[in-house]
Amino acid sequence: HRTEVERQLTAIADLKVDELVNWRKERLGDAALFYKNRDFSDLVRSYLQKPSDKKTEQRLLTWLQHLREGYQYDRVFLLDADGRERILASDARHPISNHLILRAAEVMRTKQVAFEDFYRNEYNGRVYLAVLVPILGEREDGPALGTLVLRIDPEDYFYPFLNRWPTPSMTAETLLVRREGNEVLFLNELKFQKKSAFNLRRSLDQKELPAAQAVLGRHGIMEGRDYRGVPVIADLRAVPGSPWFLVSRVDISEVYGPMRGKLWTTVVLVITLLTSAGAAFAMAWRQQLAQFY
Repeated sequence: HRTEVERQLTAIADLKVDELVNWRKERLGDAALFYKNRDFSDLVRSYLQKPSDKKTEQRLLTWLQHLREGYQYDRVFLLDADGRERILASDARHPISNHLILRAAEVMRTKQVAFEDFYRNEYNGRVYLAVLVPILGEREDGPALGTLVLRIDPEDYFYPFLNRWPTPSMTAETLLVRREGNEVLFLNELKFQKKSAFNLRRSLDQKELPAAQAVLGRHGIMEGRDYRGVPVIADLRAVPGSPWFLVSRVDISEVYGPMRGKLWTTVVLVITLLTSAGAAFAMAWRQQLAQFY
């Protein structure tokens, strides 16, 4: 029974990791449509040189709106070389995180597409991810024109996907974590602790914590205690191509719950059989005594 539970955890972890890897590849694939795209770069250059041209602005906005709606991004916008927002395809109007502006400047310097990991927007307190695409000029060795930013709200797809468990379970869940210094940071919302996404941290010195062991490089099945201090069985693994680690865990009490039920059923059955056998033996013995007398 224990082996079967471990196999189930491993199979679920394999599916989750494959899905995460594919999801990241798809987001980078969206960025590749605009990276070194001469037509798009010419349109951006024309708009930045003449912002009053409403026709160019509308064409550019149409591109961004189709990208946002077709691929379900939370906010798609264009930053110029100074980090100012010039075109926006979104209903949100709060300011852009300073963290993202700094990363956009770095992307323009390196001229490479970047996948920005989880970060918190200091203006609305929410957690986001983003893909940043440098818009190159006529000469690729020249300065970049700006940055196209595809912002992702993990509440839309990412967190619900991680929280789904394919089989009925009261305690099983998937944790996504990464290392920050001497701590492990929990990236998704947890089942038994609210407002934990990008807030909950634990020390790597907790040797029985599966999440800590995952970021320290341990792989496979382990038995330990989770963030609640409850005994669990967990599968640990890294997500290739990312700083993330996946922990699929279930409480030990749930693992052995069915076995306890079967154990008591067996005990009752054995007692019943022994009692019945004893009663039958007693009746046969009485009958023998009666015949003897």
